[in-house]
Amino acid sequence: MNTITRNLFVNFISCNPFSAIARKVFGYGIPIFMMHRMRTAGDPLSLSATSDEHLRRCLDYLRKKHYRFISIRELATALSNRQPLPQKCAVFTMDDGFEDQARVAAPVFREFDCPVTIFLITGMLDQQLWPWDDQVAYLINTTKVASFDITIGENQFSFQLSSATENSARIPLATAS
Repeated sequence: MNTITRNLFVNFISCNPFSAIARKVFGYGIPIFMMHRMRTAGDPLSLSATSDEHLRRCLDYLRKKHYRFISIRELATALSNRQPLPQKCAVFTMDDGFEDQARVAAPVFREFDCPVTIFLITGMLDQQLWPWDDQVAYLINTTKVASFDITIGENQFSFQLSSATENSARIPLATAS
């Protein structure tokens, strides 16, 4: 979904008439924020990752709107025991267990006393799995090829890779520390 379409969709479903109707039909619901990578300094490819500043603004916004942060365990326990939950609560999770989550996100979550559940890729911890994006980064960082062309459908794309030193500065390998 492109950015314009996504923004229009989000604005539509969050407008007062639509959200009021949705609350009547579905109830309030509980937002579960599922995050992935955190932006790190000097990593130009992490532009799509969440910055600590953005996370801080989001948590601050939720706190000002009187949301209570609960863990996914608290949510699951309350739901399985049919216990009531606060009308405004939010849950945060992170996938894969990358080092940037502990180094960048954890201090921000701690600052807001917000529990976060991190789902680990156990195969990475056991060194049995190598995520596909790290495989691509490794290939680009270590290739001796200076450039390549690729055709997707009717479109042709050309990529200049320059030197391995420049490539490793552009595409960091993720670590699960």
